[in-house]
Amino acid sequence: MLLERPLPAAFPFPRVLLAVLCSTFFTTFALGDSVVARAAVNEAVHAADSAPAASPGPIFAARVSKDAGQAAASAPVRKPGPALTARASNDKGQAARAPGLLARYLTIDTTNPGQGERDAAEFLAALLRSEGIETRIFEAEEGRASLYARLPGSGKKGAVVLLSHMDVVPADEARWEHPPLAAELDDGFLYGRGALDCKGPGIIQALAMMEIKRSGAARDRDIILLASADEEAGGALGVGWMIENHFDLFADADLVLNEGGLIHR
Repeated sequence: MLLERPLPAAFPFPRVLLAVLCSTFFTTFALGDSVVARAAVNEAVHAADSAPAASPGPIFAARVSKDAGQAAASAPVRKPGPALTARASNDKGQAARAPGLLARYLTIDTTNPGQGERDAAEFLAALLRSEGIETRIFEAEEGRASLYARLPGSGKKGAVVLLSHMDVVPADEARWEHPPLAAELDDGFLYGRGALDCKGPGIIQALAMMEIKRSGAARDRDIILLASADEEAGGALGVGWMIENHFDLFADADLVLNEGGLIHR
């Protein structure tokens, strides 16, 4: 579980195999018989809220609670789907890639306002295509891009959307212990604007989708990944524009999993 605390914005990967944990968790959401696993989420949130913080600082940080991860992984899931056989926790390769991929993602300047989202979309698209996942990039305005990818299932149930955003709010370097776009690793923390909100979750979702594809497990839902533009300014050039102009791409969606860790119907 990711926490936002008054610390320098960072993402501590050594604490848990974050991408593997979330890949398994996301797979459960996408493939199970209407599995929502709210009990796991509630236990993870409770454990994360009680986790001790590191030395406080003036800026937000992304923290991963080992206890929260264990709670989420061990909590019982109601009516698991028979198609869910992939065990991402047995393959640490994706988790090992996460720090380097996030570091590269953090160095792409997607400050809003700006036009860096196109570069970010191209970066994520190349990552997904390396696993044979087709992608599409849409621009509401020049440079204001959103990335869309779909992993087909049987279509027996509505699609699940993994939603993140690529833009970040401006950073005042004077308040940062590390340059906000340098993606510096210090004492197990990866520092950078957007590590928590929302490039960390974006990398997790991309790796989760890739792991599901690689597993070859049958899926009764399509899985949609949407990395949007302009969320920090309200989303008019991101999700809002996509819904207004390309609603057909999401018309069959049943669930949306976003940065808050919530399932929406």
